Amino acid sequence: MKSCSRAASPSVSSGLVLHAGSATIDGIMAAGQTVSFVGAAGTLKLDDLDGFGAKISGLSVAAEKLDLGGFAFSSDETVSWTQAGTSGTLTVHDGAKNADLTLIGTYVTADFHLANDGYGGTFVTDPRTTPAAAPAATRFTQAVAGFGDGHAEAGLATIHAGGRALAASSLIATTTSGH
Repeated sequence: MKSCSRAASPSVSSGLVLHAGSATIDGIMAAGQTVSFVGAAGTLKLDDLDGFGAKISGLSVAAEKLDLGGFAFSSDETVSWTQAGTSGTLTVHDGAKNADLTLIGTYVTADFHLANDGYGGTFVTDPRTTPAAAPAATRFTQAVAGFGDGHAEAGLATIHAGGRALAASSLIATTTSGH
């Protein structure tokens, strides 16, 4: 007598790194794992949003996209962000459906944009761009310090890089002479 066994649901068990190209998760990716965008482009297609519990890191340019399976793109879709320490929850609402995704990094709701994926579905992107004219260390120094007459201007500067933000508050720097 033959016995039949049911195949287990496909799952990802060791995390995922996207350098470029695309990956489709059509099964389970449990909490405790991370999908990392590390290149300048990539698409993560999530066909089983209920089975996706992993965190997402590195989402930082428009060429890195989340493709939400089962969401039909429309002008009625909304996106929101709730920060909680060094990560937060990205929520996309499409009529009766919600997608709640955990992203590592510091964002604000305005960082995210929804777009048509070309097949009627929904892309989520973070199209922030950082000026490429100066190296990152120079941009950081210019944005935070704003050196004028030897003193930095006090205030708050936020520099986004790779889904993370550095904040400097009430920075005071003085120059010294050899006197």
